[in-house]
Amino acid sequence: MTPKLDQILGRLAAYQTEANSIRVRFEQWAMKHGELMQQLAALQRAIAAQHPYFAGTLAVESYHENFTDDAGRKWEASYLKGVALYLKDVPVVQYTHDETQERQVFYERGFALHFKPLLNGRIEVFCVGHSRRTDAPPFSKLLYIYDYPHELTPEVVEEQVLRMLELVHKTSFLFEDIEEPVTAAPVGFKRV
Repeated sequence: MTPKLDQILGRLAAYQTEANSIRVRFEQWAMKHGELMQQLAALQRAIAAQHPYFAGTLAVESYHENFTDDAGRKWEASYLKGVALYLKDVPVVQYTHDETQERQVFYERGFALHFKPLLNGRIEVFCVGHSRRTDAPPFSKLLYIYDYPHELTPEVVEEQVLRMLELVHKTSFLFEDIEEPVTAAPVGFKRV
């Protein structure tokens, strides 16, 4: 063999190595998906038990990714099942018209935390914030991409839920005009 052929074979071996890693990731995700659904459902029940506001509005859902090919055909990737913890649309403000006494309720789209497998088998964790406007995309942020599903331990999942809540609460109408507390620097005199 020539040195160039060795390099060629070495580079091509990387394809097989990565294909094997992807297969392992999807096998792990098939097991982790159910565990994650159970963990998030238990978290949802605990939250609803402590805070009745979330009893009928906080939910956990499994979903499939859909793809559109170059010809415009839609495909569903059954092995790419994602998991979402989300707050359903909630009524925020109720107005009553003075003359007609007609009531109108304004709703706010809830937040969501997604655990979504990518085509390479890695797991993307991202959040979507609250939204009231349908013509503007809501706030969204990638939180982390995990190489392997087994990295999503119960502690890591709870940490991601907390990170998501810290980010999305500012997108809610409920917290719109509330400023974060600012710690003032002590006032004093400077010696010269």
